Amino acid sequence: MSTRGRLRPTVAVGAAVALAVAGGPAWAQADPASAPRLYVPEAAASCSDQPVTPVFSTSFVPLGPAELRPGLDAAATGLIEFSVDAAGRPVDIVAPAEANTDVFPNVREASEATFAAWRFAPGPREGCRLRMVYSAMGVATAPASVLAAYFGGNRRNGPLRDAVRRRLAGEDASCEEGAEARSYAVPNFDAPGKRPGVQDWSVVRWSVADGRVRDVEIVASSGSPPFDAEVARATGQARLAPGAARTGCVYNWYRRGLTLPAPAMPPPPSDGQQHCPAAVLADWRPQALAGPEAFRMAGVEGWALVRFDIAPWGEVGNVRLIGAQPARAFGEAAMNMVRRGRAAPGEGAVGCVQPVEFRIAD
Repeated sequence: MSTRGRLRPTVAVGAAVALAVAGGPAWAQADPASAPRLYVPEAAASCSDQPVTPVFSTSFVPLGPAELRPGLDAAATGLIEFSVDAAGRPVDIVAPAEANTDVFPNVREASEATFAAWRFAPGPREGCRLRMVYSAMGVATAPASVLAAYFGGNRRNGPLRDAVRRRLAGEDASCEEGAEARSYAVPNFDAPGKRPGVQDWSVVRWSVADGRVRDVEIVASSGSPPFDAEVARATGQARLAPGAARTGCVYNWYRRGLTLPAPAMPPPPSDGQQHCPAAVLADWRPQALAGPEAFRMAGVEGWALVRFDIAPWGEVGNVRLIGAQPARAFGEAAMNMVRRGRAAPGEGAVGCVQPVEFRIAD
C-alpha cells in the first residue's frame, strides 16, 4: 500500500523566491539600529569543500527581524546540506537545526524548498553544503530591487512590510487610501514562462487620474517577462471611481510554477527480520497526511520510505526513516503520519515498510 499526500496547491500562491543582492555586513552601518531593516541573503555552494556554481538557481527571500533569533544585529547565518544526483539535481536536502539557530524553523523549510529547484552540472556529488549569510540593510537605504524582493516574496504583514511599501511608493505617494474599484482584471496565471518548483512574483506601481490607471511600472520581479507583462496589462485595465489623483500605488502578484516531480522512489528494501503480515498492514489506518507546507507552496513533490512496528494492541512504535527525497522534510512529515496511525488489536508486526508519496493535486 502506498499512501499519497495531497499537497493541494492554490492559484497564485506565494513562496520564498527573491532577488539576491551582493553586499556585506557594512550595510548594517547605513541606518540606526532602531530603524526598520531587512536581512538580505547571499548563498555559496561547495561540495567536498570545493566551490561549485549552479547552472540554474533562484534566490532566497530577504527576512525581517521577526524571523530571526532575537538579539541578532548585523548578520545571521544558515546552512543547507545536500548531495547532487547524476542529473545535477540537489537531493538529500536538509537544513540541520543545530546549524541554523539564527533562523526560525519555517525559514529553514522555505530555504530548502527554494533550493530544491536549483540545478548543477550533471554528475553525482556528495558532501555538499550551501552556506548562507543574511546581512542587515536598512529599509531607508535599500535599493528598490531589495525592497521589492521582500515585498514580492515575503508576505508577512506588519509594520516592516508597511515601511517597505512606503519606500516603494515614493516620497510623494498619495495612494494610502485607495479609490473604489469599479472594475478590475487579474493576470493570466498560466502565461508562458513557468519553471518547475519556482514561483514568480512581480511588484507593480501605478498612478490614478480621472478614475483610470496611469504610468504602470514593474518595479522588480523574479524574472518572468511574460508574467510581468500580464501583471502590467491587468493593472492597466482597472477602472476606479472618479476622485483625486493618486500616485505611488503599489501591489504584488505571484503565481506557483510548474510542479517539480519527486525523484524516482526505489523499491522498499527487504529485511530478514521483517514480519509484517499483509492482513495486519491492511488493518493499519494512518492519520491524514499533511506535507511540508513550504514545498507545497513551491510546487515540489517528494516521497519517503518509513519502517515501523505494530504492537498486538494496535499501537505503532519504533518508527524509522529509511529514506526521503528530495528533502528530509518529507521524511519527517511521513514519520509523523505513521506515528499517529493505529491498527486493529490482534497479531503484531515488525519491520513494516510504508511508502509515502507527496503529490501536488491538479
